[in-house]
Amino acid sequence: MEYKEQVKIITDIEANVSVDELFYKNTKIWPVIRLEIWKSIFDGHSNPKPIRSKVSFLKRSLRFVNNRFFTKKNQYQKADVVFLIAPDERKVLVNDKYYSPFSSSLNDLSEEGGISSAILDLSRKRLPVFGKTFFIDKEAVDSPYKDKIFKLIKKIRPKNKNLITKWEELVSYMKTRCPGHIPDQHRIINYCEEIIRYENIFTRILKKIQPKTAFLVCYYHPAAMGYIKACRNLKIKTVEIQHGDIYGMYRDWTKLPAGGYELLPSSWWCWGKDSADKINEWSKPIHPEHKAFVGGNPWIARFIGTSPNINNRPDRKTNILIALTNMDYPVDNIVSAVEQSSDRFNWLIRPHPAMPDQVNKFFEVSQKLTKDNSSLLFEALNKVDFVVTPCSAVVYEALVFRVHPVITHSDGKNKFEKYIQKGLVSYAESCEKLLEILQKNESEFIFEDDSPLMETDQKRMREILQNLI
Repeated sequence: MEYKEQVKIITDIEANVSVDELFYKNTKIWPVIRLEIWKSIFDGHSNPKPIRSKVSFLKRSLRFVNNRFFTKKNQYQKADVVFLIAPDERKVLVNDKYYSPFSSSLNDLSEEGGISSAILDLSRKRLPVFGKTFFIDKEAVDSPYKDKIFKLIKKIRPKNKNLITKWEELVSYMKTRCPGHIPDQHRIINYCEEIIRYENIFTRILKKIQPKTAFLVCYYHPAAMGYIKACRNLKIKTVEIQHGDIYGMYRDWTKLPAGGYELLPSSWWCWGKDSADKINEWSKPIHPEHKAFVGGNPWIARFIGTSPNINNRPDRKTNILIALTNMDYPVDNIVSAVEQSSDRFNWLIRPHPAMPDQVNKFFEVSQKLTKDNSSLLFEALNKVDFVVTPCSAVVYEALVFRVHPVITHSDGKNKFEKYIQKGLVSYAESCEKLLEILQKNESEFIFEDDSPLMETDQKRMREILQNLI
């Protein structure tokens, strides 16, 4: 299914269902349901992998009591800003410590500007990291008193009768519009209970830290939504830092309640004007809530300042990086181009950070590929002339490093249509077209736009941080 049709299904639901009246325990939960529907239509089937194994009322209550009464009392100190690191958030190894590219780089800028900060890390494996970091996942599930509490709660366990308001209206419409993608109400309730659990955890922690602004990298998972909801209740501004391409959960929200949704960030820190504009197109009616602004890419800004090797290619061959995504896009045209290319082409392939083993199937069909083992994407970009990808935000990084990006899937064509028309990005719908583009010289391409895709001014970023607090 094409990306535009996927978006149309969502907007049709918003036009025909009272999605802003879908409540669970007094919280408007359309963002949760929208995410589940979006994942279903994007994957092409209903009932995707479980959000997590079902958590019983007993276990939820045990965790709440543990967090409320039996965790360390003096662990947290006051800070101006706080950053949330999710368990699956991408990290890179820098000087034998793990670094979260967007959160950690913005945290560095905060501290350089005299802004006190703290990092809340949900990772279960405590890796060596940078900055003042509190690992908080373990305290959310463990307690030496759990056996006694378990027995106590078991005696008083009530039955959960809470359901989602307006659910039947949603299901009734979806049966006619997209019957194969109706979400399961119990899955949604389980998701919402996880949000409530994390809301309780973060409420307690944030009351101690008392930040003026709370940052995160991805808002659409239970811990993040619980974090956002806790911040909202405590009058703390939440800012999501752009971490990649803006897709379905950032596009075309057509029915917004007054004051916005409790589960969406207050603001979005975007890499460039185009990304911010795409959010503000739909959020403008309720500004300042859910407002996007141009902050720039703090990770690339720091890397560019220390990299003397931009455009320093290792040989006279045409070096091409195949950048894979975490979506299952067809890549037959790319594989065919690799096989039909001459010896003057040197092909590198780089998996998506969340899927390190996805390159293996490529080596089964082609011996011309070499896996790129650069620890950082930008090290790889320093070595190549082209980036080939079905549909990825690597387009932005490539242009900063004067590497021409080529999109090979129609979803990518739709998302980057504006840049394709300007000549900043090429679209290759076939193997032959891809090889034709790769024959061109750098002088035939455009790398700069009147409105930069990505800002990298660190001084301006520090000023924005000051304004946020």
